[in-house]
This record gives sequence, C-alpha cells and structure tokens, in this order.
Amino acid sequence: IQDVMVTSKRPDLIKRFYLALEYEMGHIISSTVENAKIRLSQIPDTTIDLSIMGEKFSVDLDKNMLISSIEGELQQLLDLIDETIEMAGLDHSDIDTLFFTGGSTRFPLLRDAIIRSLPQADIVEGDAFTSVSLGLTIEAQRRFGELVSAKMEPAAS
Repeated sequence: IQDVMVTSKRPDLIKRFYLALEYEMGHIISSTVENAKIRLSQIPDTTIDLSIMGEKFSVDLDKNMLISSIEGELQQLLDLIDETIEMAGLDHSDIDTLFFTGGSTRFPLLRDAIIRSLPQADIVEGDAFTSVSLGLTIEAQRRFGELVSAKMEPAAS
C-alpha cells in the first residue's frame, strides 16, 4: 500500500485506507456504514461521519444514491427468486406466504420489490435479531435430533 501511495494521484486517499487497515478500523467503518443504511430506510438523506480516521471526513448520502448502488444486486436477487420457484416446479401464484427476517428485509426497496414479484403472498414477520438463529436451531434439531437433544439436556445430579 505504501508503494501505491507514492505513485497515486491521490496519496491522501491511499494513506487514509492504509491507516484504516493499520488501526484495524474495519468493524467500526462497517458498523458506521450499516447504521447509515438503516437510517436511509427511514429518512431521505444522512451523513456518514468517519472522522475517527483522524481528520474531518464525512460523506453525505441520500436514498437515491443507495438505491442506485444496489440496483444490480436487487435484480440478481429477484432473478434468483424466479429461478428458485421454477426449480421447485411451482408458479409465482403458488407462493402463498413470504417470511421476512433479518436486517435486509427491513430495507423498503428490497422488501417492496419482493412483494411486487409475489403480490398474492401473505407477509409473515420474523424477529430480525433471533429468527435466523432459531431457524438454524430447528434445522440442527431436524438433522441431528438425538445428538442435539442429548447435548442440550441438563446433566444428571
């Protein structure tokens, strides 16, 4: 990275990246960006403040910027939904329930696109923070039932 800094047209940006790596700021930056994404689900614009990197550094974002940044991935997701339904030998009209769980399903653009692709389906909400782990627990019980049950039972006194 230091070699790139020397030849870069914007060494200040490369230095900022280097410092983020050096001081292991990845989780802080990721969390800050995630929080901005959550805010943009509720309000039209926000600012990501990354001044933690030693200088005044912030980025103004609006909902349109977020939407344009994920349009390709959103279309890929919708295509995968179509492919999954087809692979299951079903039609879109056969899907009667959508189960939404996890943080991404709270993002209105994603949620609305899925609902538009399956408008006849009822919406069921899972707890965004625990339903994934609950589903994994249920699947583990299904696959490894006796083993999981035995390990979860309290020890005899």
